[in-house]
Amino acid sequence: MENEQRRHFGCHCLPSELLERRPDVRQVEENVVADNAQIGVAKASFFPSLSLTGRGGLESNALHHFISQPLETWSGVVSVSQPVFQGGALRSQLRLARAGRESSAFHRAEHGRAFFR
Repeated sequence: MENEQRRHFGCHCLPSELLERRPDVRQVEENVVADNAQIGVAKASFFPSLSLTGRGGLESNALHHFISQPLETWSGVVSVSQPVFQGGALRSQLRLARAGRESSAFHRAEHGRAFFR
């Protein structure tokens, strides 16, 4: 009975861990993960970006002053930018990223089905 079921499902009932170790299966999985991350990147582009830059150091106009009493200098810059008008480009990038994830998920499913044929 057990052999008949194995033949019916078209596989030799190998453990799924063995299937997960195959390089082609791992590549398909990583493609899905990467495409899912692209959705996060596309969503992040809707929000403002914040940059913080800082610099510090010591300076003196003469070497003996530098050793005994250096002057400290500090500078900092804060920058905020937000997309104002992109002409629908941000929404299109999000739709494209979602379509890429769906495509990867479809290829993953097809790849899995091909293994059991």
